[in-house]
Amino acid sequence: MNYMGIDLGTTGCKVCTFSEKGDLLYRAYRRYPGRRKGIQAEELDPETAAELVLECIIENNENMGMETAEGLSISVSGDECVLLDERKRCLGSVIMSRDQRGQEEVEWLLGRYSADLLFQKTGLPVHRKYGMFRLMWYKTHEPASFRKIRYVMTWEDFLQLRLGIARPVCSYSSAARLMLVDLKNRCYLDDVMKAAGLRREWFSPLAESGTMVGVIEGEKAERLGFKHPVCVAAGGFDQSCAATGAGLSKSGTAVVGSGTMESLSISTDKPLLSPYFMEKKYPTNYHLYPGLYICTATNVGGSAIVNWYHDQIEDTEIKTKGYDTMISRCGRKPSGLLLLPHFAGSGPPYKDADSMGALIGLQGNTTKQEILQAVLEGITYELRQNLEMIERGCGINIEEIRAVGGGARSDYWLQLKADITGKTIVRMKNEEAGCAAGAMAAMVALHEKMTWDTATEIFSKRGQIFVPSEERKYQYEPYYRIYGSLYPSLKDSFHALKKIQKEEKKYV
Repeated sequence: MNYMGIDLGTTGCKVCTFSEKGDLLYRAYRRYPGRRKGIQAEELDPETAAELVLECIIENNENMGMETAEGLSISVSGDECVLLDERKRCLGSVIMSRDQRGQEEVEWLLGRYSADLLFQKTGLPVHRKYGMFRLMWYKTHEPASFRKIRYVMTWEDFLQLRLGIARPVCSYSSAARLMLVDLKNRCYLDDVMKAAGLRREWFSPLAESGTMVGVIEGEKAERLGFKHPVCVAAGGFDQSCAATGAGLSKSGTAVVGSGTMESLSISTDKPLLSPYFMEKKYPTNYHLYPGLYICTATNVGGSAIVNWYHDQIEDTEIKTKGYDTMISRCGRKPSGLLLLPHFAGSGPPYKDADSMGALIGLQGNTTKQEILQAVLEGITYELRQNLEMIERGCGINIEEIRAVGGGARSDYWLQLKADITGKTIVRMKNEEAGCAAGAMAAMVALHEKMTWDTATEIFSKRGQIFVPSEERKYQYEPYYRIYGSLYPSLKDSFHALKKIQKEEKKYV
């Protein structure tokens, strides 16, 4: 019996088929078309995203013969919401996580609820990227569309709908990213919804990850290439899924997922809601594992900055040879440069949407390879900074970090992570952790005796280990100390520059 995992991300979607032994049998990927509307606006057509997911499903099934999956589940990008009318037609594009709209709505709500109360209720530091504030923005700026809303869905329940599930549900971890769920009591926050001008009946019922949602069958299953009816299970928020797929089955374990964004997730046995975590702006969400939570720190620049270097700076000849060749030319000693990877604002501990990227230390003999190395170093300094702050807040010492995602394919980068953080880095054999978690959720839903522990043993296998070099860690230490001063030193300049950009109307 085979299982399918779907991962809808911020720049593309992928669908993987796995065997019952946890082996990856096939993978299909589609990248979304361009979706920027301006310097600070980013949208995605939901029907386009859904069609690309269906293409990936069909491609998987065309390559699986008669052994198509019998169960599937979905890992999705958090924060976004899809708006639909009474006939379940989309009411326009989805405002994506990195879009800068919604700050006025944040300020309005903070006039009625304190940031502390909202954090205690939802586990999320107040930020305009969460679905509630996007909905409030539509109410103010797109009133005609807002009046037509009858359904509000995350990517998870929207994809269920487009897969033929008549009554979609939403996993707790996906719904929680709307900032409308009571984290402790596991229910919607009706009073906050009412204050924001939203209606409870618009939202899908909540469900535990790994529970049965419905079945794809008949003509729909045939069109998608399935050879038999397919069980659909509740999945989850992509970082919760990455933690699950990487085998974070107990408190105090960590994974770094290196994709378009780079996200550090640490599993905990209770929500981290102390004043420390609110001050540092670290969100807590549900794990797919019952009884566990995850604390996350997302670098919204992440591997997208590597793509920026590749597209804007690297030589054409090197581009044709691929990313491995490009990265392999980096040195083992520090580059001598410092890059602040806030190309799309900053994540925690500052959570400053107006922060910007910066590269310092340039000289007349600086090479392209040194700039690329500085990109990788800067992303990794940010990782270390967040890791140490979460460790401090929890009073724990994390000895190893599991690595998944596209960035985990690079031996160079994983060794760099080990050398800068001083932690052992373990590449998971299954780098597609989000898709793997989807397959695990389907397996748990399909088989009464299947537990999450057993599913983890099947899917989450350790691969190559990267041990930190004490010599190189010592060499990086002075650069890391300076790195910690970059944002505080440049903050005022960033804000002044952003103000000029806004006045020049270079955004929507």
